[in-house]
Amino acid sequence: MLRYCPKPADLARIPLVSGRIASRKFGLALALALSLLSALPFVVARYPQMTDFPAHLARYHVMLSGSDPLLARNYTFQWVWSGNLGVDALMLLFGPWLGVEAAARVIAAGIPLLTAIGVFRLEWVLRGRIGAGSLLALPGVWSPALLLGFTNYTLSFALALLVCSLWIDRSRAGRAGWTFVPLGFVVFLAHQSGWGILGICVFAYEFSVRRNLRSAVLATWPLWGPFALIALQGGSTSHLGDYGAHPVFSKLDNWLRTLAGYYGGQDVLTTLLMGAGVIFAGVTGRLDPRVGWSASMLAVLTFVLPRHFGGGDFADYRLTTPALMLACLAIDLPLPGAGLLAVSLPFWIRIVTISTCWVQTSAQLGVALKALDLVPPGARVYGAVHRPSNGWQLPTWSHIVCYATVRRSAVTNSDFAIPGVHMLSLRDPRTPHDPAYLLPEAHGERPDLAAFAARYPSDYLWYVGEEPPARYPPGSSVVYRTATTLMIKLAAPPAGQ
Repeated sequence: MLRYCPKPADLARIPLVSGRIASRKFGLALALALSLLSALPFVVARYPQMTDFPAHLARYHVMLSGSDPLLARNYTFQWVWSGNLGVDALMLLFGPWLGVEAAARVIAAGIPLLTAIGVFRLEWVLRGRIGAGSLLALPGVWSPALLLGFTNYTLSFALALLVCSLWIDRSRAGRAGWTFVPLGFVVFLAHQSGWGILGICVFAYEFSVRRNLRSAVLATWPLWGPFALIALQGGSTSHLGDYGAHPVFSKLDNWLRTLAGYYGGQDVLTTLLMGAGVIFAGVTGRLDPRVGWSASMLAVLTFVLPRHFGGGDFADYRLTTPALMLACLAIDLPLPGAGLLAVSLPFWIRIVTISTCWVQTSAQLGVALKALDLVPPGARVYGAVHRPSNGWQLPTWSHIVCYATVRRSAVTNSDFAIPGVHMLSLRDPRTPHDPAYLLPEAHGERPDLAAFAARYPSDYLWYVGEEPPARYPPGSSVVYRTATTLMIKLAAPPAGQ
């Protein structure tokens, strides 16, 4: 039987002993501090170390630089109403004011901040306090999706948490109606996956309260509007239904890597601690079904969905962290101040680790970017990235070559100019695009840059990798070098090429 869960306004009228009042105030203060702390990596590092971030920067730069003839020679940008516009739309507001790089950094810093606020607000509207559930869920704020640079998706997830908490608040008062029609569109336009998560969370809450499937489905009607946009778009993509080469292993590996970041042991241990908290709450009867049902549904989807869906990659993997976070949010366990601090320790460790790694790699990236001073504006600069075929750490500099578009108006082979996915496109369809920058896995062998340059002729080749190349392109010269990068000037191609 569901127990009554009072609203915060009700709790204010309930006589409480001073210790409980102090605990609630301490919980709120801790939630505010940890929410602000969640943006720390963006504060201490000049260059965000998210895998796809440079490729997004290149798209924003083209979007905001319509008068640049060098960019117009190679790129076109066409706005399309779709479920993948979150940061792009915000860049229209802040980009001209702050500049492309600064604006994108500020907006991206707001994503973990909003996600943390959404986590805490969701527990607050459910239980009127901050407890073990939200603090245990907090390490998931810095999910692999955020570290990989899925900015539109992670923004939409943050908005989904906030809108879901507002839904619960309004639903109790019988006011979950037309207000949520525009809010549903906002979440969808940020990214359609976040809208899907919002729908699941709202349905799960309504089903837990109403205990009637039909009634719970109909209660979600204010969120149905984006279905019209999906129908107008057609919805078919060339990647629909692609599960990858080893789907069973991939699904299990996705869960093992739920919090994949920089150190495998630490990431797995944090995942296990979060899972252990959920199991303990389940055994002791402290799992709240109003959130637990949504966690269960997302967990099932991680096994049902293909890897490629709706034109995006890791459609299944990006749901593992939200599923675990919502499972933790289902934990209904109040704690005193010391207990709250103890449960928040995994988040403190994760945020300090990420911030430390960002400071180091950001400084190294700043040195590597000096190579662009030697590149003339409008050049063809193709990246050649050699990534080890194994290892835990997520790739960081895969799209470094996209800074050439941002700073030198160059055309590259790493921009997200992919038909049907983003609004950026290449004028010459023969120009290579993502993932043409990736060198074939050499299984321990040194990469062959001569073969790569022959396949993708350009003006400059920007190599990223720890292994020195086995062969250089004929007639080329290294004009800039760091420990893990080479800027190589290529010989002029034959006439007519």
